[in-house]
Amino acid sequence: MLVRRIPWPRGRCSGRRFAALPEAVPEESEAGGLAVPGWAKVAGGVIAVGSLLGFHYIMITQREQREAMYRDKIQTLHDEVLDLRSRLREAERARFRGKPATQSAS
Repeated sequence: MLVRRIPWPRGRCSGRRFAALPEAVPEESEAGGLAVPGWAKVAGGVIAVGSLLGFHYIMITQREQREAMYRDKIQTLHDEVLDLRSRLREAERARFRGKPATQSAS
């Protein structure tokens, strides 16, 4: 079995060996894993990137739709505020002049 030696740090501990640290790490080819051909790695990467881009596109599309909906809602509320302010001004003018305010249909 081929092993790769872990370089021991130089300095105070260079003369000692600790039992908690492994002395050798097996090589990657002998680690018991299957060797994956290069084309499979590329295909897996392309699939992963494609799925991430698709997910990203869906998320951005949904976010833009929500933003458009919120902009429409904000515009509607803004228009309503302007209408209510103008009605309030009319009612205050009528009250100041001593006339009863006209009730407009809402």
